[in-house]
Amino acid sequence: MATTRNTRRKAADEAKDEDVQGSKTEQHPALKGNPAEEVQDRTPDGETSGLHYRKAYVVLGTFGDDHPVHEQNRSAVHNEAIQRGLHPKAVARLVGTEESAPDRRGNVTSTLTYEVEVVPAVIDTEHQTTVAPSDIPDEQGEA
Repeated sequence: MATTRNTRRKAADEAKDEDVQGSKTEQHPALKGNPAEEVQDRTPDGETSGLHYRKAYVVLGTFGDDHPVHEQNRSAVHNEAIQRGLHPKAVARLVGTEESAPDRRGNVTSTLTYEVEVVPAVIDTEHQTTVAPSDIPDEQGEA
């Protein structure tokens, strides 16, 4: 009788393991060989190309390419990608700037779009190459 109970318990445990494995591959398309789909699913701001995470920020005013706001935004892009289960493999770069028409008060907003190459964390075999927000050089070139 004890053997039957142990057999049933073992079969139940195996079924539970299969359910967990199935839900992991549903949650992580990268495990099924489609990392680009997983990156797209985890990118909130628009279409991406391949393994690139994209994030857009709407800010008040206009900013040149050398403005300090870009350093802060690049760091935030890396932080958000990591929070979404993606490992940045380079420093985020500004890929687009779009300015709105002035509102009735004369204020202009800018949409700053950044992109960074990423790998889903679930398949990243080289974690040591992940570029953390603290690794991003500041305007003096120091990390």
